[in-house]
Amino acid sequence: LLEHKGAKVWESLAICDYCAEIDPSLWPADRAARAHARSISAEMHAGFRGLRQNMWMNLGRDFAGHGRVPDALTDIARIEAMWADTRQRFGAGGPFLFGASFGAADAMYAPVVARFLGWKPELSQATKDYCAAVRAHPLVDQWYREALAEPASMLVDGYETLP
Repeated sequence: LLEHKGAKVWESLAICDYCAEIDPSLWPADRAARAHARSISAEMHAGFRGLRQNMWMNLGRDFAGHGRVPDALTDIARIEAMWADTRQRFGAGGPFLFGASFGAADAMYAPVVARFLGWKPELSQATKDYCAAVRAHPLVDQWYREALAEPASMLVDGYETLP
């Protein structure tokens, strides 16, 4: 949920667009790149069920070696191919999906990065490099620090342990 100057926005793509109205650089300036960014962001928003169900997001746990079921691995392969294609077509000049700046598409994929860092599936070096860049971004780092500082009463048991 984003609350800002009387607005309440509760859907992730709507939050991206709301923020981009304030800072248009969150989406690429080039029309084709912007369409691609919105498309891959929508795919993140609506897809990757196997990854979501078998490698849930937890910023403070190490689940290395687990969750590697066929559906999750299929999603990981799709994400790696998508990121590689995006970076090859639009990412020159920086470590993020669309170049030097952390944008809305990178924010949409930050939860996937968190899953990859926590569950540690086998990944290409290019994917590892992208994950490291996202994790090192100051806003993502702040997200991690604040999550790790939450009291134990806020933890949800089903996300803290393996099934």
